[in-house]
Amino acid sequence: MKLTPVQLREQASQLRTSGEHLAATRIYLALLKRNPEDYKTRLHLADALAQVDAAAAIGVYRVVADICTRGGRPAMALVACRAMEALGGRVDHEVQRLAQLYGQGSSRLAETGAGQLRIRQESYQVDAKELRSERTVEQLVQEAAEVGSRVDQLGDLPGRFHPIPLLSELTPARLAAVIGTIIVHRLPAGHVVFRQGAAGRSCFLLATGAVAVLARQPGGEESEVATLSDGAIFGEMSLITASPRSATVRVSEETDLLELGPESLAAIGDELPRVATALDRLAQRRWMANLMRQSPMFSAFNDTERLDLLRHFSAHEVAQGTVLLPQDREAEGIYLVLRGEVGMFRHAGQGPGDLVSRTGPGSTLGLESIVDGRPVTSSATTLTPATVLFLPAESVRRLVRAVPELARAIRASAPPL
Repeated sequence: MKLTPVQLREQASQLRTSGEHLAATRIYLALLKRNPEDYKTRLHLADALAQVDAAAAIGVYRVVADICTRGGRPAMALVACRAMEALGGRVDHEVQRLAQLYGQGSSRLAETGAGQLRIRQESYQVDAKELRSERTVEQLVQEAAEVGSRVDQLGDLPGRFHPIPLLSELTPARLAAVIGTIIVHRLPAGHVVFRQGAAGRSCFLLATGAVAVLARQPGGEESEVATLSDGAIFGEMSLITASPRSATVRVSEETDLLELGPESLAAIGDELPRVATALDRLAQRRWMANLMRQSPMFSAFNDTERLDLLRHFSAHEVAQGTVLLPQDREAEGIYLVLRGEVGMFRHAGQGPGDLVSRTGPGSTLGLESIVDGRPVTSSATTLTPATVLFLPAESVRRLVRAVPELARAIRASAPPL
């Protein structure tokens, strides 16, 4: 009977979960022999060895940390470092090297032209007989330690790396201090990292694996809005603002996460303003991506046209309680909600009015008033601090004349005003 790499990894993961670490070691050993670039299998080989021989596992973890640091996978290097520490290993050298290579001012960092260690495509199969070969525990551990530490069969590693989100804004000395505060979570499929609406004081960097992002719109059902994989960062706004979580995040497959919390902020110290600026840029890109995915306004355009259209909008940070569209007046333009929540209020006289409905990121406000030339029938007021994009009425009219189906698409999903 022959097994594919996917089948073998699933089997090995189940064996580790059930405590059969030697059987899992045999599988990871067979996989790594055939694909030395597979840094994930190398890490899991060390995980299985850790339950049998701590010294052998530390040796393999150290090689994983080295390969991933030099291979543009710093988050994986940190996972290996934490695993070494848990077994009593020292990681001072690994941390200092990582901080020098990925800290601010490193000549090895690049936004373009950077590379990453990748797992090559696998088309082989492994005979199940190989996994039942007769070896003593000592022989198996020795071979696993040797193969796990061997790097001579690796391909070329990249000469330049992508920055670590947020952390590469720090000087090497400060980055090394922050690394000491990072918590590593090694999670199974189905684990909920956090839930929408929960208090948050940390953010997460996804070292390896995948998570699903689930959001519940006001009055609606929870739905999946995104899938994140290796290298993604999420929950970042809660790190500095301590704002409630805007979505639920659930682990889709075996996943390793790095968590930065209040201790990480304290370690960042006086370099926090630079990190906060980077955080703001990251958040803006996230909101823009969400907007283009959710808003009907962008469904009629290709990617190039969408970016060109966005340049005509002005961005505004508005406080809670800001009236975007007053009742009984024609809209002066349309608002696209990037972040925050907006309520529709019906006013019968003086006073705050009655809340008719709520809407959130991705919604478009004011279009019908402009196209039909009539006042809005309920005011739109921010229920939370919000980020909105504004396009003046005349620009909207020109756009609708040029793309008639645009008005129909937005009307179909616009909140009542």
